[in-house]
Amino acid sequence: MKAKHFGTTVATLALLAAPLAQAAPQVVELNQAPCQFLESEHGANQGYKSTKIQDCEAIDAKTGDERLAKSKTISLKPGEYVYFSYRRPSDVFAPYGSAALDAMAKELDPLFEKIVHDAAGK
Repeated sequence: MKAKHFGTTVATLALLAAPLAQAAPQVVELNQAPCQFLESEHGANQGYKSTKIQDCEAIDAKTGDERLAKSKTISLKPGEYVYFSYRRPSDVFAPYGSAALDAMAKELDPLFEKIVHDAAGK
């Protein structure tokens, strides 16, 4: 089985509700770094650099099978969930190699996390 490109969207928000009602939805947070989702790789950021889709395609062609074999399947019980997928500002600005952008992104990361948690009602 070949690994598929993990995507490079800056932020995606999808609300999915199962027919069975629960007291409150559970939050599933998916963090995206360049060319990977952290949760499926046990939270390990591989440190990939990407400025265009071809970078991720090359990374996936070289490392995809091995990463897929080590990846974690996320299993959820039936119920109501809120799914969040976003890229941390530090991951968005990393390809530019700018100390000023890196410093700004470091300040923005916790703010983005708070926005996501507030939106989820956490």
